[in-house]
Amino acid sequence: MVYVDRIPLRYMQVKMESKMTQRFRYLVIGVLVVLLVACNFAPEEEIPPIERDDLIGTWTADYSYYNREPGGITLPNGKETLVLRADGTFEQDFQAVTGFHRKVLGKWESEKVNSYRTRIHLYGAMYYLAGLPAATDPNFRAAMWDPIAHQYVSVGSTSGVVILYATRLVIDSKYDSKIPCGREHDLILQHLPIGDLDAPTWVTFCRK
Repeated sequence: MVYVDRIPLRYMQVKMESKMTQRFRYLVIGVLVVLLVACNFAPEEEIPPIERDDLIGTWTADYSYYNREPGGITLPNGKETLVLRADGTFEQDFQAVTGFHRKVLGKWESEKVNSYRTRIHLYGAMYYLAGLPAATDPNFRAAMWDPIAHQYVSVGSTSGVVILYATRLVIDSKYDSKIPCGREHDLILQHLPIGDLDAPTWVTFCRK
């Protein structure tokens, strides 16, 4: 048997083959991970863009859905219904379980952010996420963090503006317990996030 520095040559060959096998295994695992991630993320050019006509229709948000988690946020129990019309007007209706009911009319505009996200401005809408007393106060204003625009924006009720985001769901992981819409809904509307900045709550509208 041939020795190299007193180590059998056959042993060295086995060790080299073992290292090569291990490196090949790591390479295969890496490729599989990349392919798995690529399958979950659709290229932006393949995502159907959000057109203004896609937003027209009736949308509903059930606020009581977000009051289920102990220690979480507390919202007025009720449903908000939003009708976006083609002529640039909207109708906002809120019905609380306490019997409170309010309907307002206003104007809306859309602002494209990218192919799968559009910002919606509601002029004259009421901001119910702050509670019913604040929503009915014409002087109410609040500074809300916009994580998409990376800036604080001022929202208010009646004489102010309420901002929503229309988002096209293109990643399977977005279908979680915080989004009450079913998988058949690939387009949702959401209020600006509230609560903890590290774990925010996005109150979501589903198409009715």
